[in-house]
Amino acid sequence: MKIHCVDKRSAAPLRYISGAEISGPGFCECPTRGKKCKKNVSGDEDIPSEKTNRQGNRISLAVYSFPKRYILAIMTFLGFMNMYALRVNLNVAIGAMVNNHTVHQRGYTVTTEAEFDWDSKLQGIVLGSFYYGYAFLQLPGGCLALKLGGTRIFGYTIFLASMLTLLTPVATRYSVYGLIAVRAGEGLMLGAVFPCNHAIWSKWAPPLERTTLVTMAISGCHVGTIITMPLSGLLTKYGFDGGWASVFYCFGAAGILWFVAWQLIVHESPSDHPTISEDEKNYIESSFDRGDASIPWKSILTSVPVWGIMFGNLASDWGLYTILICLPMFLLDILHFDIQTMGFLAATPFLVKSLSGPFGGITADLLRRRGLSTKSVRREAEEWRTVFWVTFVIYVVGMLLFCLLMSADQQPWANGHEGKKNGEREEIKMEEES
Repeated sequence: MKIHCVDKRSAAPLRYISGAEISGPGFCECPTRGKKCKKNVSGDEDIPSEKTNRQGNRISLAVYSFPKRYILAIMTFLGFMNMYALRVNLNVAIGAMVNNHTVHQRGYTVTTEAEFDWDSKLQGIVLGSFYYGYAFLQLPGGCLALKLGGTRIFGYTIFLASMLTLLTPVATRYSVYGLIAVRAGEGLMLGAVFPCNHAIWSKWAPPLERTTLVTMAISGCHVGTIITMPLSGLLTKYGFDGGWASVFYCFGAAGILWFVAWQLIVHESPSDHPTISEDEKNYIESSFDRGDASIPWKSILTSVPVWGIMFGNLASDWGLYTILICLPMFLLDILHFDIQTMGFLAATPFLVKSLSGPFGGITADLLRRRGLSTKSVRREAEEWRTVFWVTFVIYVVGMLLFCLLMSADQQPWANGHEGKKNGEREEIKMEEES
């Protein structure tokens, strides 16, 4: 793909209905052609600056040229939102489902009655049952995504988990073991979501945009948690069918609606998309080196940096799951917040995570474009203290192991398999032509 006047370009103006004109970044005046060069330097489709509609009014065509890979990022973002809504809703709703809770409000003691009488051990089993299934499909999910298609498995697993969520109130009222089975089934389905996400972006994300697009999508996890926890608390008080049951009905229905949109909008690869521009398709596909080399499993599993990533991820997930599972009940049973306030407070740690993830991804891609490296729960308060101290220690140990073992350099086993990315070659060509 030939790029004209990358650095010394004058932007062609975009004129809106109001008549205002703004510069159009990514466009240039091409003196070699003697006319405006409408080629977008990011590889997006050619965009005329304006068009005349039937009434003779000039309108901007920017909306029609929105890159399909960014639409995919938005849809995967919403998919992860739904995934975490299905995952964490029980963590708040269980506060209204089990035992009697005493809270202090404005000098009064208020006791709420619950529908189920489960001891703390059984509650722990119920809350942990999701992860019994979740761990099972992590590796097989990636293999399924490669064979059947990442977008297909991504959509259907969230759809099936949404259907199981709709069945949660019925299963719970039948037996606590019915609830455990349903939650384990949800975890089994959603365990394939993250591996599928990587399979999707292996076809859609150009190397120099990969970190931005992936973190943009995964940040939906934290946004989903921020929305789900407070909303679940409100639904337990103001919802229907006992309050807590409406939590599962609402989020299950939301997941199904998302699945319908996913089926209509998303396609497996750029070459399968019926409305993608030729420029965007060529930009994406030309940035990959599609080799048929086998995966060097032995070299990967014996790579020290890979183990550094594994230890770092283990520590991160331990802390994340401790906050997701234990923090809501700690706020409810030890600090005696009402369930609505608890929902809001339990979501606050994820507000920062939702902002830092995309920011870090964008920063990493900017560094790469400039040629820089990207290195650089019993219910007594005393026992809760132990939980948080253990989490703290695991975080610190995981961080130290990650720092000691991790490397940002390409490993020898990756040479020849991935090859030099055409996207990076394009960047060099752009600099030379400027």
